[in-house]
Amino acid sequence: RGTSGETGPNTVMQIWFQLFKTAQIHAIDNQALVRPIRAFADLTGSLVGREGRLSMQAKDRAIFINSHKLRLTTDEFELASDIFDFFEQRGMGGFVVDGALTEAAIRTLLGILVYAPPTERTFAKIDAALKAAGLPMRVNKTLGTGKKSDSEVVLERRSYSFFTYSKLVVLYRSLIAEEKMNASRRAFLTKKIARTVQALVDICLE
Repeated sequence: RGTSGETGPNTVMQIWFQLFKTAQIHAIDNQALVRPIRAFADLTGSLVGREGRLSMQAKDRAIFINSHKLRLTTDEFELASDIFDFFEQRGMGGFVVDGALTEAAIRTLLGILVYAPPTERTFAKIDAALKAAGLPMRVNKTLGTGKKSDSEVVLERRSYSFFTYSKLVVLYRSLIAEEKMNASRRAFLTKKIARTVQALVDICLE
């Protein structure tokens, strides 16, 4: 939050991340979801009341909140990576909320985006389910980039390289920072580190 107490764009990303990440771990009736759901309800009420909408869009490995491109810290790159994956798995580039969401409405939203079977989490079915539920929210497809100039391609590759390197730094810090780490957590981090190192190797070869 900013000094005025208003919710800043990066905080919007963090609240959204906390909501869907918690839902992916816990059942819909779990107590762990109470706070993230309430936080997202407060967020939509505040932003829609102030700006008329809450828009989150991913494009070219960047995140835009109400058309404002986020400047991410190294730690926030890991959050952003999970958001990109979440959107890509559902064939969506982002969403727009143009009305306040109640806590009950957010539970319905999670049922559509997270708890529905994988076969129901395609863009078309999510879009239809949101309309059928009467939620003040719509999903957007991935924004087309069109034909890029050589300089734009170079800039995009540099941004992706920095993104991948920053993600590796965050993962490695997590691995060495936790003194008492269980085997499953260590295996999870090691696997993600290996994939990220491979991505860096691919970038170098390219």
